[in-house]
Amino acid sequence: PIQQFLFKIMQGGFKLGRIWQSSRCPEQVTCKLCDDDMEKTMEHILIGCQGSHRDMLWKQASKAWPEGQETWPEISMGLIMGCGSLKPGSSREAPRDDEEREERAKEAAKLRKLKFLVSETAYLIWTIRCSIIVGNEAKPVEKAAKAKWKLKLRHRMLTDLAVAEEH
Repeated sequence: PIQQFLFKIMQGGFKLGRIWQSSRCPEQVTCKLCDDDMEKTMEHILIGCQGSHRDMLWKQASKAWPEGQETWPEISMGLIMGCGSLKPGSSREAPRDDEEREERAKEAAKLRKLKFLVSETAYLIWTIRCSIIVGNEAKPVEKAAKAKWKLKLRHRMLTDLAVAEEH
């Protein structure tokens, strides 16, 4: 589902914002969760919306980043859409020694974690928003949203570990 979500973002596959202006649902043009009367765009939903748990979830992701929060990247639509393409350094040469091989493995592991922190967080922001707007569910309390994020992250890390052990 996350790969499809990211693909649809890149292709403009979500019906958001102005597309609703000339329809029977002009109220769908603006964000219902903020007081800013902002146009509902994917960028607004994932990065700018003040009425959702977006900010808290991105803070959780930065706290889970093992490299320290000072190296946590600025979240942008480019990072979200391109997170699946992150790759370690482009050296095509074989590692010179075990130390370099280990360093490259650490870099690859770090980027894998960044990929799933960014993609899982963006997808969870979207799914929580959909359950509120489309599903007419109550806005989850912050504690419940954090628990949901931690559960998704734990599942993704266990899956990543299982795949790594197979190779």
